[in-house]
Amino acid sequence: MDLSEVVRQSEYVSVFARLLPSQKGVLIMLLQQRHNIVAMVGDGPNDTVALKVADIGISFIENSSPLARRVSKILINELADLLTLIHNAKRLRNWVKYLVFLRSIILLSMFLILYAWILS
Repeated sequence: MDLSEVVRQSEYVSVFARLLPSQKGVLIMLLQQRHNIVAMVGDGPNDTVALKVADIGISFIENSSPLARRVSKILINELADLLTLIHNAKRLRNWVKYLVFLRSIILLSMFLILYAWILS
């Protein structure tokens, strides 16, 4: 696939394979421009650009190249650790939604109390 085809397909495809290192980086930046948070899992020197550009770069502690380990934000032991990270991220996102909701309720309550105090 040439780069223009990768860009076109990024609207419809969620998994890409056999991309050139430069295509990986461009694809990640394109997804970020669409307000996506992008995580990249890579283990070789060919993944270095994409790992650096991604919001979260993930590599393996033992089975990755030194370059991949250096630019990654998260190092894991095995693939099962990645599944644990994903599960914990979903739980954290739910907590963040709950805290935003709670903050909204508190602000609304304060506004209603202030409004009632002004009227009385």
